[in-house]
Amino acid sequence: MRQYLLIIFLFFFLQATTQTYKDKLLGDWKFYLGDKTSFEFLRLNADGTGIKCFGQTLNGKDTLFENHVTTLFITKWKVEKQKLVIESTNDLTYKINPEYKLAFIDNGKIELEGEHLVFSRYPSILNRKDFYRVVTYQKADNIPKDYGVNTAKCISLQRDLFLFKAIDSLTQLAEYKGFDDLIPNIVGCRTGFEFVQKYHDPPYTLVIPTSLKNRSFGFGNKDFYISFISEEGDKSETSIAIYYDFDNEMKEYYFSQIKNGKEKEDIIKVNNLDIYKSINWQDKYEGKVFLDNSIVVAYYTREEKLQAKLQKCITSFKYK
Repeated sequence: MRQYLLIIFLFFFLQATTQTYKDKLLGDWKFYLGDKTSFEFLRLNADGTGIKCFGQTLNGKDTLFENHVTTLFITKWKVEKQKLVIESTNDLTYKINPEYKLAFIDNGKIELEGEHLVFSRYPSILNRKDFYRVVTYQKADNIPKDYGVNTAKCISLQRDLFLFKAIDSLTQLAEYKGFDDLIPNIVGCRTGFEFVQKYHDPPYTLVIPTSLKNRSFGFGNKDFYISFISEEGDKSETSIAIYYDFDNEMKEYYFSQIKNGKEKEDIIKVNNLDIYKSINWQDKYEGKVFLDNSIVVAYYTREEKLQAKLQKCITSFKYK
């Protein structure tokens, strides 16, 4: 009889504990990334539904990227043996593991260990092992209100970004105005990318060929670039790009490829700077200079004879 009562007591105790955990989990949870603007988001509703996705805080307002492939629309969630089980509908091509090891931490935080997708990487069965990690969420209501970025005018719309001065008939000096903080000027151009919290971008100058009359901008996760490109129809398809490699991922990847023998080291020194030469996947000649402040200046061309000229251009980069 006593053993029977003990089993009943244990059953109700576990039920009560589970209910307590469920009550504590209700609501919105956030995990801000390193830029203090992008965040991983979790919403658990009382009816067992919710959403697990990514978002961004711009101008004091949160945006959830509900239409992204990494978004999980929760159809049922429950607490089971110190695990949070999340059943969901999504756009994935495989079934994500719904179980997350759950741990409650002080100050309204929880740790979830399991399969968390990454916004900047397309999820597939081939790379799913990279998504197994621990995410520490915090109750959204407990997060200070100073997170996020107040955006400025998008950098690609700023007509005074460069001032051009002719050097001769073939080259010109491009003078870049710079920013006390570059991030507000790029984060509003293309939502969804993680950058850095702040980046001081001093004015600089760069010599470029007058034939590179067009300009383009590129946005990616932890990177941004400005490219000067030749006109459409130019067989040389020549360009000079200034990369902001905020997390030094491009640099680290390039040198890891050399170290692992997947990239041949070919260095030429111009203006006391090392240019790393190669032929890229488009069969273009390219050269890269890795500078301080996470800057990479590169050229690309199909004309081998243009390389000497372009090498002088990319090594002319100088802060004012």
